[in-house]
Amino acid sequence: AAQQRNGLSKNFSSQSDGVGRQMLESEAEEVRTTFPWSRLQGVFRLVGVDTMLWLARKLADMRSKSSQPTDLHSALQLVLDVHGYQLFFCPLFNADPHPGNILLMPDGRIGLIDFGQCRRLTSEQKDQLAHLLQAVAKPASPEADRQVASAFEATGVRTKHGDQEFLALLPRLMFSRIHTEWIHGNIKEVLQRDRIVEVPVHMVMAYRTAMLLRGLCLVLQENTSVAEAWSPWAERWLSQMA
Repeated sequence: AAQQRNGLSKNFSSQSDGVGRQMLESEAEEVRTTFPWSRLQGVFRLVGVDTMLWLARKLADMRSKSSQPTDLHSALQLVLDVHGYQLFFCPLFNADPHPGNILLMPDGRIGLIDFGQCRRLTSEQKDQLAHLLQAVAKPASPEADRQVASAFEATGVRTKHGDQEFLALLPRLMFSRIHTEWIHGNIKEVLQRDRIVEVPVHMVMAYRTAMLLRGLCLVLQENTSVAEAWSPWAERWLSQMA
């Protein structure tokens, strides 16, 4: 690789005069000093290189293959609905819906592939998850926080100290939309009060599914509450089981 770079450098030098090199060096320096590289690096660390490359490829495909603009909001809502339906009404749900497993077809249809990391939920586990999602979807209040904490513990999650504020906050971080007050509030202090010591596998898989879908939505500038998106399916499940 070093020899190739040296060869390219010599070739460039032999074909470019001093003025051309000076202009290119000036432009390169301007890009280096003015472009927000730290932000770009932060985005890559947050979503991953594979995700960014996938998005770039999909955007290029959308521009070249589709004459009609794609309604990303509706497409994302459909993906969320499909996975919410899987959780409660399918024998298994896919816990690996990363962007590489979600295909945006040229004709506007959505394809889902690679169901290699699935999980089966019992009826009891579905009941517990449904109550938790419904509680998280409610507007924040002291009563709602108590319901979230209680529903979270009912799923089998255990913490070292049983701090109720911690138990109310963590499910919101897992399944709700991102709130600006979390960044400027006392979230760090609350999280330092307690720690999880036990979490059932099915909750890990449900959270993984929500995390991947919410991350995809965020990259596409949709700050989505997975709990709100899945709450109708949770309500439908509970009503059928009543």
